[in-house]
Amino acid sequence: MVILLAAEQGFDGVVARDKKQMEAPESVAALVLNPALSFVTWRAPIEDPVAEWGQLMAFMPLVLKTIDRGRTGIFWLPKPTLDPKSVVKARNWAGAMASDSAISYPELLAEARETMEIELRTRRLLDRLGGVAGFG
Repeated sequence: MVILLAAEQGFDGVVARDKKQMEAPESVAALVLNPALSFVTWRAPIEDPVAEWGQLMAFMPLVLKTIDRGRTGIFWLPKPTLDPKSVVKARNWAGAMASDSAISYPELLAEARETMEIELRTRRLLDRLGGVAGFG
C-alpha cells in the first residue's frame, strides 16, 4: 500500500528499513506496475540509526543520479564496514610519506612540528594547543 500511495502522490521512490517488503509479490508487483518508482533498502540491517542515516545520505546522490538517468528499480545499499586495509597506523602513514618525500621519518616529523609551532605562535594558540601538538 505504501508503494502504491507513493506512486499516486508522484514520489520518485520509497526508502524502507524492512527489506522483507521485497519478498512480498504485491510489493514487487507495485513497483513493476509503477516503473517510475524506486525502492531503497539495505542489503543487511544496520542497527545503529546514526550509521544507517549516514549510509543513506552517502548513497542518496548516487541513487538520485541513477533515477535521473531513467534507471529505476530496487536499490540495495551495502552495509558499511571497515576492512583491515581501511585502518592504517598514523606512524606507518608518516613513514610512507617520508619515504615518498625521500627524507627520513624523524626529518618529516621535525619539519611538520616546526610548521605547526610557527602557525600556533602566529595565531597565539601555542599555550592552548601546544600540549596536544607535543610542544608543552
